[in-house]
Amino acid sequence: MRGAVIRLLISVFLFLMTLPPFRQSWAAGLALVPLLLLIGKENSFWKNFIFGVLVGTIYYAIALHWIAYYKVSTCLIVLFCHLPFLGLFLGFTGLILKRWLDNILAHFLIPPLVWIVLSFIYEQTSLGGVGTQALFYQPLVWMQICHYVGIQGFVFLFVMLNSAFALAIKFRTMKGLIPLVLTGTLFAGVFLFGQKAMAEAFPTHRPVTLIQHNFPVDSYWWVRNQLNIPKQYRALALEAAKQKPSLIIFPSYRLPFDAYRDPRFFEDLARETGTYLLLDTYIPVVPNRKMEEVGRYEVALLFSPGGKLAGMDKAVQGPPFRRIGQVFAEESELLDTPLGKVGTLLCFEDVFSAHAKKDRQKGAELLVALSNPGHFTKTFIPEYHLFQDQLRAIETGLFMIRVTANGYSAVIDPRGRVLKRTALREQEILYADV
Repeated sequence: MRGAVIRLLISVFLFLMTLPPFRQSWAAGLALVPLLLLIGKENSFWKNFIFGVLVGTIYYAIALHWIAYYKVSTCLIVLFCHLPFLGLFLGFTGLILKRWLDNILAHFLIPPLVWIVLSFIYEQTSLGGVGTQALFYQPLVWMQICHYVGIQGFVFLFVMLNSAFALAIKFRTMKGLIPLVLTGTLFAGVFLFGQKAMAEAFPTHRPVTLIQHNFPVDSYWWVRNQLNIPKQYRALALEAAKQKPSLIIFPSYRLPFDAYRDPRFFEDLARETGTYLLLDTYIPVVPNRKMEEVGRYEVALLFSPGGKLAGMDKAVQGPPFRRIGQVFAEESELLDTPLGKVGTLLCFEDVFSAHAKKDRQKGAELLVALSNPGHFTKTFIPEYHLFQDQLRAIETGLFMIRVTANGYSAVIDPRGRVLKRTALREQEILYADV
């Protein structure tokens, strides 16, 4: 039992080392090894399940603590839903491997297969696969392979690396080293591919302006500043227009009026600036009614320089367990802009690979993520969400623009490199080319 406790503690340590402020991404290649070494002839499904839950409780409590900045009850629900994952992974892996205790190939491939199946199931829920993927995030040179295999394929490789290390320790024979040699060779190829991909440059010649207005998320501030918000939008847009961009982009923010049914303000502003305007806001499901009574859509609205509403896209997914009466569309719509066809990822949608890939398949030439993670600017979430958008750029091979109310806002190239980025909690106008 003492040996099991030591292995659990080592696993917890390695899991936590992957998180900020440590950010030791290499630890992901070893974090599961102590857990895999716990699987033995005498271990039942439930014993392995409990081992996994014990590690998961500590890891997810720290990894998901940021949700408490929004609402503590939501944080507890999300945490509770994630806790079984590591337990199910270890329990099912042990259960399957009981049939092949001495089969090296089974010990090599079963753990990554079980992880990916469980992760896929989680990804079909509002939780998404984030809690099962973030552990394995690596520097961009390693992530380039995601363009072909996706994030799940990359996660499969990393769990397989853990299996290879566990086999080398468990069997202690030349035969047990073969999976480690094979995996090492594979990762060397992934690294060389990543280096070649990162050497590619992409021409940029279409100017775009990102507006990070840094408005608070506090509802009392919003009530007191309903007249000031449009004034600030206008002042920032006029300042941005001096550089003559092809497109001015505002972040996700609740406006004090229905910008879709009463678009006069933005129609006039588009004409005044002489450029396209893209923004994200909430509107009531039923016109002239309060959102709290009839529900709300989150929408991206595009206005042309002629003062016309040129396009709209509704959110198809929101954050898990967020009870704000949001109603979702079945399909997203591309927007025709001077930069080409744009796929918009609203709020939490950039966390899911499927949304960006679907927009790419529809013909999107550029992706724009519009969000307002203002509750979480004192956590690592702004950095984490930015990395999500870097992944979406790599997976789709498209430029990605991220615009947030409080940061980080950024322009990302198809290899995931951040070309320009704002600071956190500052009002800033970011000029860039894509």
